[in-house]
Amino acid sequence: MIGVGRSTVFDRAARLVGSFLVVGCLVVGCGGSQAAPQVSVEDQAAAERALLSVSGGELPTTAAEPCSEVVAFDHRVDVGDGVRLHVMERFVEAAKSRGQKRALLMLTGTLVTGAQYDLEVGDETLNALSQAAKAGYFAYALTYEGYEGSTSPEDGRSVTAERTLEQVGRIVTWIRERRGVAQVDLLGSSLGSSLAIALASDESPIDRAHVGKLVLQSLVYKDVTPAFKRQLFAPQVRQALQRAPEGYIETQPEQYGMILKATDPKAAKFGSEHFPGRYATGPTLEGFKLPVFDVSSAKADVLQFWGDQDPITPFTDVTTFQAEYGGKAKVRVLKGAGHAPYLGVREVRSEFWDQTFAFLNEGRSGPAVSCR
Repeated sequence: MIGVGRSTVFDRAARLVGSFLVVGCLVVGCGGSQAAPQVSVEDQAAAERALLSVSGGELPTTAAEPCSEVVAFDHRVDVGDGVRLHVMERFVEAAKSRGQKRALLMLTGTLVTGAQYDLEVGDETLNALSQAAKAGYFAYALTYEGYEGSTSPEDGRSVTAERTLEQVGRIVTWIRERRGVAQVDLLGSSLGSSLAIALASDESPIDRAHVGKLVLQSLVYKDVTPAFKRQLFAPQVRQALQRAPEGYIETQPEQYGMILKATDPKAAKFGSEHFPGRYATGPTLEGFKLPVFDVSSAKADVLQFWGDQDPITPFTDVTTFQAEYGGKAKVRVLKGAGHAPYLGVREVRSEFWDQTFAFLNEGRSGPAVSCR
């Protein structure tokens, strides 16, 4: 059963404003096999009214201007074992009338919440959820277990790669049932890129045919740059994470410096002010065992981005992944981009989104819907 704790429409002030990717490009996971959540399929309009009744909001008008507003919902989705994950949903009304409905789930790196895709900095082109919504997608971003907004276990070290993978698989199932889409496309950053690959592989806890195309950025497959290895991928960092009280750490602004290199100044300022927080160490610890998941059995079509100013992922790691991936994969090099291309300067992020949506729409039927 899906649990909804809070739902907001056009209510940015009440939303979590959180973090980004840090200390590693790792993968969190969830262990144990559990039944997929039972989702009752309801009339969509009735479901949305029920969600809005929780917060006392008003149902957005459908109408005359289907591109005028981005509709916003916040959910607390029950993924089993008493765990609820915070999931943000954004879309424009035009998405409902699209011939072939599309859904895009965005997966974060470690030590950041799903709000990394929902930056409120006065420039909508830096808000990834808004960009996807206005391209006609039902856009989603989730926050992993042990991170602010989602359930926190007693010991943050218990959030393993397998455990998180299981939970993310349930979110994919929930999206498919909620919006009636055959497949869910995935956009991953760092840890999220590894999770996306695993969901499309033999290791997937769900039918991998339910996963559409993959857009990967900030992926660390088997290696990192010497600078990152010295600063944050060192044995002493791993030991500190293992010894953290109750498996949780408080991050500091300086830890996000390499992640925010070569990003738009507005994004860099926002990140340094809002990304730091309290995080379970389990997801980050998983990143010290590379590769986190086997990529040879994954078959979904992949578009991988790499910025030529990336201080964390060397291009040799990109070529290794491309050679060993089991499906069709292509890489795009973005000049002037760092580890987070979608937060780059305007020219970089514009190219990132243009290529992303061209890739996702290629070979698919149904009328295009775009409000960008």
